[in-house]
Amino acid sequence: MKKIMIVLAAFGIALSANAAAYYWGLASYDYLGPDGSGYDTDMGGNFYKGGTAFLYLGTVAYDNGFQTDGATYLTSGGFNEDAFIYGVDNSDFSILPSNAAVDAAGGQAYSIVLVDANVSSLDDSNIQNYIIVNGVSVSDYDPGTEMSAAGLIDYGTVIGGDGVAWTATSSAPPEPIPEPTSGLLVLLGVAGLALKRKKA
Repeated sequence: MKKIMIVLAAFGIALSANAAAYYWGLASYDYLGPDGSGYDTDMGGNFYKGGTAFLYLGTVAYDNGFQTDGATYLTSGGFNEDAFIYGVDNSDFSILPSNAAVDAAGGQAYSIVLVDANVSSLDDSNIQNYIIVNGVSVSDYDPGTEMSAAGLIDYGTVIGGDGVAWTATSSAPPEPIPEPTSGLLVLLGVAGLALKRKKA
């Protein structure tokens, strides 16, 4: 039994040694909600905080639902009030999250999916709009901690505005069709009566 415990402990140490630290997110500092909301008068900028960002290794697409086959889910999170981003910045490598699927050397394709709801899953029916940002991870080194970490982060892109626009999901309610005004209906009715009288 003792040998099994030693082997398991060694296996656990090996896994933790191979798990690479990473920082991730959408660090645009310019976020607009699907309806254009998010302007903060105190900060003088757009900071839409009502969404959730999901991080995947690999590429995520949308086709009547989120297609995550072949992608590995890593984490998710809401708006980071301290860093003004969706995600985790790289200010302190010693407290970054880590995952065995992440390679600190970089070069891995990733997708960040931002949705317009506070949800824990991409299958949630409360999601009405989404943004998918694809990228390739980079490698970063912190001489202070002598640690390497992978960067899976998009800097500087306007999110939800002129940079990357929101897209409605297939479950989003359809846009309301504007009703004709009463005046137009009356005009059509009068024209119909006039045509009938002309024929008689």
